[in-house]
Amino acid sequence: DNSLRFDSGSPDSLTRTFTSGNQKTWTFSTWFKRSGTSAIQKLLATCGTNSDATTLEIIFVYGLLRVGRYYSTNLETTQEFRDYSAWYHIVVSVDTTQGTASDRMKIFINGNQVTAFNTASYPVLNEDTPINLSGQICNIGRQYYPHVTYADGWWEGYMAETYLIDGQALTPTDFGEFDADS
Repeated sequence: DNSLRFDSGSPDSLTRTFTSGNQKTWTFSTWFKRSGTSAIQKLLATCGTNSDATTLEIIFVYGLLRVGRYYSTNLETTQEFRDYSAWYHIVVSVDTTQGTASDRMKIFINGNQVTAFNTASYPVLNEDTPINLSGQICNIGRQYYPHVTYADGWWEGYMAETYLIDGQALTPTDFGEFDADS
């Protein structure tokens, strides 16, 4: 109930153009269930008009979760997400004002903070991310970059309870409780 189904064969996605907001502190949260086996699938992708520097992606590449800039991954999990029957809850919490680098970007899956990464390169102190950049397009369920001639990365699966919270670095408990026994 109350979920959206995305199919790579259709152009369906959610799009929002940012007008302003906090680029240093924000949280993305959603429940998702993968149903396709495409190599690249994007939960969220921001895009600017002509620069890879104005992108930020939350993407699955061959089952691994990556969060970061276009062709410049900040975090890539060692965990693979290949269970197409399971629902997962993801929280990406960003606060680039934190003094400790590993506190500037956190990923939580099903209530647990991910700490094992193939790649771990955190944002610099007080970095402005592309989230909430005025005029920036935010896509949920697809990739679209006006300056790139190809299009891939369509989400194949379901999403529910999707939030992009401006100005707060939240944890999974702010969105409810994950109970594996339910």
